[in-house]
Amino acid sequence: MNKELLIKRIKESGMTRKYIAWKMEITPNSLQNKVSGRTPFTVSEVKNLAIILKLSKEDTFDIFLPNVFA
Repeated sequence: MNKELLIKRIKESGMTRKYIAWKMEITPNSLQNKVSGRTPFTVSEVKNLAIILKLSKEDTFDIFLPNVFA
């Protein structure tokens, strides 16, 4: 996972992590653990987060599958 790009896109969204966690129906602590790489995102969480952050397909792949299409 490209943690730096994810953090950048979260900041660019203007949304707080608390709000993003609420939209994802997880706790802010769970979101922090996922963003930091301590726990993995599920496929449904990736899809949901991409919608919330309005990520392009390219950004979604670059964040969650950075080495697959390099």
